[in-house]
Amino acid sequence: MDELLLVHKLMKSVKLSNEKEEDGGKNIEYLLSCIKKHNLQPYFKKIMDKEIPQLEKQIQEITNHYNASISFLKELQQSLEQPVVVVKGFSNHHITNGRVLLRGASDIDLLSYDPIALRDALLAQGFDEKKTETGHELSELQRNNILIDLHKFVPVISYPADINNISRENKMTTGKGILFAGEISYSDLVQNSIKLFENVLIPDVNMSLIILCTSMFRDYITSGDEVPHFKLINLVEVYLLLQEPNFNATKFLELTKKYHANHSVEFVNTLLQQIYQVSIVDTKTNLRWFPKVLSWGFNKWFIPNDLIKTVFDTSFENVLSTLGAAPIQLKSDNILHLDVFGNLDSVSHAHYIARNNNQKQVILKVEWTNDLLVQVIINDVENIHEKDIINFNFENMNKKITLFGCEDRQKSFGVQNSYGSLVYNEKCKTLVAEFIIPNNELSDYLLENNKLGMNIFIEKHERENEVNCYIPMIILRNEANS
Repeated sequence: MDELLLVHKLMKSVKLSNEKEEDGGKNIEYLLSCIKKHNLQPYFKKIMDKEIPQLEKQIQEITNHYNASISFLKELQQSLEQPVVVVKGFSNHHITNGRVLLRGASDIDLLSYDPIALRDALLAQGFDEKKTETGHELSELQRNNILIDLHKFVPVISYPADINNISRENKMTTGKGILFAGEISYSDLVQNSIKLFENVLIPDVNMSLIILCTSMFRDYITSGDEVPHFKLINLVEVYLLLQEPNFNATKFLELTKKYHANHSVEFVNTLLQQIYQVSIVDTKTNLRWFPKVLSWGFNKWFIPNDLIKTVFDTSFENVLSTLGAAPIQLKSDNILHLDVFGNLDSVSHAHYIARNNNQKQVILKVEWTNDLLVQVIINDVENIHEKDIINFNFENMNKKITLFGCEDRQKSFGVQNSYGSLVYNEKCKTLVAEFIIPNNELSDYLLENNKLGMNIFIEKHERENEVNCYIPMIILRNEANS
């Protein structure tokens, strides 16, 4: 089947990235982890000539979660006066009568006529609120194994008008940042949906395509530090939706124009052409390249050297290298002390920008003697600001450490940290972000033995100043003392 071309390409990419790996068991384990990251397990099973217990278990978990979700929605609809709309997840499985296979999903994305009332009703039914309002999301609620992501609308973003004026050589800043170009509202969805149950709707083919395109584009340009940049299952589903008899190119183009989604569609068109040699529609949009955002607040971008490699690269280490990281070998004591903007450029590249050019000194300390201690020290700051965020990303996305300026900010992101603290020293006027990972838990964070990959993101707010910074790091421990 043609949709399996993408799975074959991913398998080839994984094989090439592990061509020196002699242990076949580890290689298949790594391949399975990549397949799982992209929610491609059912498609991967179609091209395997043997049964893999780990794969079978994952597919059974997908089926179990789907059954639980359907049971919950059947129960929920009985108490609704207005229908809810389920976006993404299993919706495309239903509108294609099963041609789109069931995908792994951790949550159910819902839009409601009155999302606040629905949130309150779910809380009354025993759900706990895990995440509060941020942008287009109102709330994330959980009861047992059911996780609800309650949306206010589906956001559509685009590049600014002058995006084609940036260049790799000397200009990577635009006049404006990411534009929130449009909103797909509950009423928009109701007008372009079909019934799953009496009071549960799912988007039709054309609307589902718009949602997939806008979601993929948004995830791509805003994820400079995470792998995958988006889940490749979305591209498979786009391809399959294009084969549906209910797909209407004219209607789809109308929706693209209505929600200003032409940049999203052109991004997906480029990927479709590379993999499947097809396009959705021609939006008459000319983009020289597809930059990724480095700083939301300062309109700063960077352009990946190879779009397809960036999308398909399964290696977090390669992502760090793309961001400018070069390996740093620790000395015999396995201690690192760096003035990030004083002496880091010789071994790595930090992306930094500050309002009014009011640059802050950033010190990085790493002690990796047994446990791993990491400190980021920002000098000459006024205090901890409620909007401050310092984030540490690792190869295992589930293990990222994010420190916030206040508890409300932390709850809005739904993040709970086992490690880490953010402390302000009023006397020295320094802000210290610190975490310690015990040696017996380090394997979940490392690229491999004695190699740590880490991307540090800093968003520091002041009364008259704001700092944004990416610091990609690849740190090699001295094995003699490990």
